[in-house]
Amino acid sequence: MDISLNEFESATRKAFRGAGYHWGEAEEAAKAMTWLAARQLQVLPQVLLLLQQADKTGVQAMRPVKAGDDWHGAASALCPVCCGTSLADFSHSLREGSVQTLRDVVSPVLLLPFAARASLSYGSGVAVQWPGLAATADHGTLSFNRQPKLDLGRSDVEWCVREKTKPTEGTKEPLVSVARVDQKDWAMLNDYAARTYVPASAHSRQAGAGSSRSDND
Repeated sequence: MDISLNEFESATRKAFRGAGYHWGEAEEAAKAMTWLAARQLQVLPQVLLLLQQADKTGVQAMRPVKAGDDWHGAASALCPVCCGTSLADFSHSLREGSVQTLRDVVSPVLLLPFAARASLSYGSGVAVQWPGLAATADHGTLSFNRQPKLDLGRSDVEWCVREKTKPTEGTKEPLVSVARVDQKDWAMLNDYAARTYVPASAHSRQAGAGSSRSDND
């Protein structure tokens, strides 16, 4: 089934919040997942795998801890959203040619939007690879070095900062305006999103408010 990107982003944001992420992290995640959907990458099963891991261990256990050029989860597998945000935002701390090793990343395909964003921050290419995938982000544009394997559950990932490059004129990625999702996966995502809804009280019902209000309204 096809879902508009706006609806997909809204549901994804609420689902991440429902799984225990802060609203700021949920915003980052929703934008990143919508970025993937616009490029016809169907990764909702990988999103659900990440949310299930967050349910199991708690988000705090999945936040990144950096030791030299190695990154790992605080007490569990590593969250690609938390780690990807850190890698994209703190580009000044990574030197050209450096290789960051990300240990035991859940749903590593979800790192790709952050690699694209990082390539804009760095002004250089970012190569990301794990068994079954090798991708390069250059000035916000993503390309695959071989046919990507997107459904890997967990893996170590290498994140390499390349030399600075100049943007290629006229390079545009083909984008779509809808996200293609499996109906069962979409229902599961909305189950997570429903956790953000505030139950109606007797007072709110009398005042005309319903249970459809959420804690971000």
